[in-house]
Amino acid sequence: MKAQLLGAWDLVSFSVTDSTGKVSYPFGADAVGVLMYDASGRMAAQLGRRDRPRFKSRDQQKGTDEEVRMAVQGYVAYFGAFEVNEDAGIAIHKVKGGLFPNWNGTDQVRHVKLEGDRLTIEVSPTRWGGARAVARLVWQRA
Repeated sequence: MKAQLLGAWDLVSFSVTDSTGKVSYPFGADAVGVLMYDASGRMAAQLGRRDRPRFKSRDQQKGTDEEVRMAVQGYVAYFGAFEVNEDAGIAIHKVKGGLFPNWNGTDQVRHVKLEGDRLTIEVSPTRWGGARAVARLVWQRA
């Protein structure tokens, strides 16, 4: 499975299913993203809203509180190492750093399903927008 993950993947969809079964697309139906795994065991993931508002100042250090909040809430980014447990069907993302500081230094377990050039990743129930939910990401080999 590790060899099949290697390379770059483009985001097809990102959805979240809450405890009632309601499905939503928190970054919109046209979210963008990239996921990369390399042979040395490193990974990086980025995804976000296509329509995130730009900062009026055009200086990333001078955004208003609202601009910064919208930028952060509309984006997920992290990097680190990864391991695969083929028997369990999981990839473990060992987060070295990322936009959400609570993940830094943690292991993020991802349930992986490969079908041809499609990769589906499900995240075990986690907090999203104040509720427990399952995130599902579908990727296409780049």
